[in-house]
Amino acid sequence: MSLFDKEQYYGSNVTKLLPHQHPFVLISHLVEMVGNRAITQFKIPKDHLLIENGYLSETGLLENLAQTAALSAGFAYFTGKEPEMGSYQPPMGYMGSIKKIQIQRIPHYSEKLETRTVLLKSIKSGQTEVVFCIGKISSGAEVLAHGEFKLFLIYPE
Repeated sequence: MSLFDKEQYYGSNVTKLLPHQHPFVLISHLVEMVGNRAITQFKIPKDHLLIENGYLSETGLLENLAQTAALSAGFAYFTGKEPEMGSYQPPMGYMGSIKKIQIQRIPHYSEKLETRTVLLKSIKSGQTEVVFCIGKISSGAEVLAHGEFKLFLIYPE
C-alpha cells in the first residue's frame, strides 16, 4: 500500500482521516494543509445533529474548530512516521480548554463555513499530545468565531 500522502485526501476524502463518523463530522472538505496551518470547509447539512431551529449550535462551531486543528496535528504526526495508508488511524482528540473564544454569530444551515487553524506549540508525552491552537471560522467575508484553545490528542500505538 502507498505511503501516507495528504494530497489524496484533499476535498471530501478528508472524512477518512477523522476519527468521527456521521452524524458528528463537521468538516466537508480539506482545502489546504501547509505546515502547522489548515483550512477546511463545512457545508452545514439541514438535518445535522447540532442544528437547532435552523442554526448550527455554538457547540457545533467549537467542534468544527477542534476537528480542523486535530486534522492538522494528525497529519504532522503521521507524515513524520510515514505510515502505510492501510494502517493509518487518526488520533482521538478532545478540546481540553477554551480560551478567549468569541462567537459573533451562529450560522444558518444554508451557509458554507471556512475554518482556519494554526497550531502554535505542542507538548508530547508518549502517545499523548497537548496542542495549543488558534482558529477562525468565517462565512464568506464575515468572521463568525475566533479564539484560542487547547486540544488533547491520543495517538494509536
